[in-house]
Amino acid sequence: MENGGFRLFVAIADVAHYVTPDSAIDEEAKKRGTSVYFPTHAIPMLPEALSNGLCSLRPGVNRLTLTCEMQLNQDGECIDYRIYESLIKSHARLDYDAVADFLDSGKNSISNKEIQKSLKLMQELMHLLEEKRKRRGAIQFEFSESSVEFDHQNRMTGMSKKFQSSSMKMIEQFMLEANETVARHCVKRKLPALYRVHQPPSDLKLQQLKKTLAHYGVNPKTVSLSDSYGFSRILSHLKELPQFEALQVVLLRSMALAVYQTRNGGHFGLAAEFYTHFTSPIRRYPDLMVHRA
Repeated sequence: MENGGFRLFVAIADVAHYVTPDSAIDEEAKKRGTSVYFPTHAIPMLPEALSNGLCSLRPGVNRLTLTCEMQLNQDGECIDYRIYESLIKSHARLDYDAVADFLDSGKNSISNKEIQKSLKLMQELMHLLEEKRKRRGAIQFEFSESSVEFDHQNRMTGMSKKFQSSSMKMIEQFMLEANETVARHCVKRKLPALYRVHQPPSDLKLQQLKKTLAHYGVNPKTVSLSDSYGFSRILSHLKELPQFEALQVVLLRSMALAVYQTRNGGHFGLAAEFYTHFTSPIRRYPDLMVHRA
């Protein structure tokens, strides 16, 4: 934008247009609650005619979407937004590896110049959003994902670790921003929505955590654990220890489980005042409920 800010569009398939309340498909989706993913296959929440057909944002095809359009300033703060029904036509289907190769090493894995330009702007915005969340104390764990490898007969042949790529981080930041914006909108308009709420750790969990940290020479008295910023500082300190991977699991398990509630309660781990799930109505029923709100 001319003022140095950004305009971010997050367009999500309008599943609610096709899955109406109390219909047979809706009742089945409600029972399933979510799609389930296995190493070799998935059990979708919705029929494949929807998940891989009408609700799949295929290139060159008009698709119904619900768009969250956000105006962000130079610090990555959302200063204005609009949420509206829309019709989009995707220009390309990009995969995470190709985008990561382009962003990280400048490889010509993306040939379209306009898309290259957009990706560079998206990368710049991603860094702004990361820094914004870091400033307010969002806890950033560094877990790897275990990938199970199979042969052509579906026999397990090995396992490998997969870390989050720059392209995955970029999409994550944009989805987080949309989820926060939609939650803020629902609270402001007093809409009957679901919120994803993450409460601070209980006193008992904090006491157990402090004992574990003290055993490894980390003095929790020097940092307050009453807010997520203190957890972020502890996590940063733990990175210097050889037991970091195990200790960040201990840190994670000290936290409360996130739950769905009809009242906004904020998200401790993200240091977010407002939060919901809006971006995955194809595979999560709560997101579909938020779309209907």
